[in-house]
Amino acid sequence: MKIFEFTELKNRFEIRPPRWKARHYIWELTSFLLMAGAGVWLFFCWDSISEEVAVHFDIQGQIDRKDSKEHLLIVWGISCFIWLTMSLLCFFPGLFNFPVKVTEENRKRLESLGVDMILLLNLIIMGMFSHLLYCMAYSRPTMCPLMFTGACIVVIIWFMIQCFRLR
Repeated sequence: MKIFEFTELKNRFEIRPPRWKARHYIWELTSFLLMAGAGVWLFFCWDSISEEVAVHFDIQGQIDRKDSKEHLLIVWGISCFIWLTMSLLCFFPGLFNFPVKVTEENRKRLESLGVDMILLLNLIIMGMFSHLLYCMAYSRPTMCPLMFTGACIVVIIWFMIQCFRLR
């Protein structure tokens, strides 16, 4: 009895991007613009940002700790890495773990749902990082912890419900 076949692994790494719809392009472009816009904003506003910025917030969004403004570059670099990773992940929907059994009948729809989820999460995360960079730079309280986490949870629950409907 074979537990795992090499062809199964090969099929998972195939580049099979589902056919993108207009909303996919809009979500991807918007997330890119949020990430790139934050970098452009940092470049042009670097001199007007004080040397000490907020680097940690508590669960209610209040500032816990301040440090040098170079932390802004680290946060922006992390957002670039996340954007790139999630954007590339959309080209390998066979790698996604779905909560239901994938069959030939539901494969295309599940992969499209998976791409929807990844692109929406990418958009929310880039919005969160852009907002966080602004709040860090000007030492303002943030709504990131609750608002953006809640948005991610809603997207994941929506995805799970849609997957179980396709069973």
